[in-house]
Amino acid sequence: MDPFGHIYHPETGEYLASVKDGKITGVDGSAYTVEGDEIKDAAGTVVGYLSQFHGPTKGNGDLANRLFRRR
Repeated sequence: MDPFGHIYHPETGEYLASVKDGKITGVDGSAYTVEGDEIKDAAGTVVGYLSQFHGPTKGNGDLANRLFRRR
């Protein structure tokens, strides 16, 4: 079964992206592929890992902030 779910900003709760059908798609148009637990950019470079987690996250280094930072 493919991972699926939603990514929210850790401080504001704003919806940032969806995880579905092997892809992470941001509301800003950014896209990443998911292979197993690896998150890869368009060049195939691993930029992070998926894990099952239900709850808020905090910290400047979290993956949602790095991949979907608001400008």
